[in-house]
Amino acid sequence: MNGSGARVGPYHPKVPGDAGGHILPGVFLVTIGLWWSTKSILKYICIQQKRSSSPITPQFLSRAEILEGIVIIVTVLVAMVGQFYWIVNIKPSPHTEMQEAQLRNWQHIIMYVVLAMLGVTKILCFTIRSLPVSLIT
Repeated sequence: MNGSGARVGPYHPKVPGDAGGHILPGVFLVTIGLWWSTKSILKYICIQQKRSSSPITPQFLSRAEILEGIVIIVTVLVAMVGQFYWIVNIKPSPHTEMQEAQLRNWQHIIMYVVLAMLGVTKILCFTIRSLPVSLIT
């Protein structure tokens, strides 16, 4: 886009991203996106069906939100531990490349912290009735 990828040479070294740092977040975000679209459809069906015999009830959706928060937190913790493990075991390289690699990993860790806060907020909003559900939207 801005042509920075074409600048490869002795003065502009190209430092590619690692596959492990992008596969895990990508799979996680695609999975969460698919779940959120499925959950939205289930909420719509729940609103349209006023029957109490339907297995999709507001209580089921509330429990699904709590379970979703727990799954987000567990997945984020596993990913953060993996990122910390990778940062500790970085092979020695020139100083600037090492700094760029560490900055890329801290960017991922910050992303995971924000997602963990989303998971905690989901759990709190659906367990404590005095908190508004709109905190997570």
